[in-house]
Amino acid sequence: IEPGKLWHVEVQPKVPARAKKYYQVDFVVQVAVNDNSFDIPIPVMITVKRRIAASPASVYFSRRDTEGLGQPGATPASKKVKIASSDPDHPSKITRVEVQGTEFEYEIETIEEGKEYNVVLLLRRVPRGGPGRIVEKVIVRTDDPEVREIRFNAMASVGRSAESASGGDPLPAEPSVKKGN
Repeated sequence: IEPGKLWHVEVQPKVPARAKKYYQVDFVVQVAVNDNSFDIPIPVMITVKRRIAASPASVYFSRRDTEGLGQPGATPASKKVKIASSDPDHPSKITRVEVQGTEFEYEIETIEEGKEYNVVLLLRRVPRGGPGRIVEKVIVRTDDPEVREIRFNAMASVGRSAESASGGDPLPAEPSVKKGN
């Protein structure tokens, strides 16, 4: 090794099939300088991606996103979560979406069959309980044998401006429309 020289070390670790989300591989590089030789340990942290991933990992509707709720003809607040396969040899489909709660609805957009979808979460009205915070779990089920489900949270903060836009009372409950199943 000469002073001022830069060395690039290329590694190709073998990650176990059932590795956790984060995996560490420790490499040892033997270096010889003049008549001395020594080992340099190089820990490499690896993030193991699932075959199917959700991005973002959760969605949040701010008060600004929800301020128009309750106004006649208002557009629903919406956020998208991309569900994409990272393995071209294993296409998968969304088989079902479950929202564990009563406030959020969803639609499924197919971007590329078997590869990429958007789960569009919709908040159409002021929550039944009035202004406040909403947290509901969303479960996306797939036909992939290794990634049967993807879970994420849908959250919203609904302020008084949305309530006052509806005359001070939460809007009456509408029949829940869940598209995509």
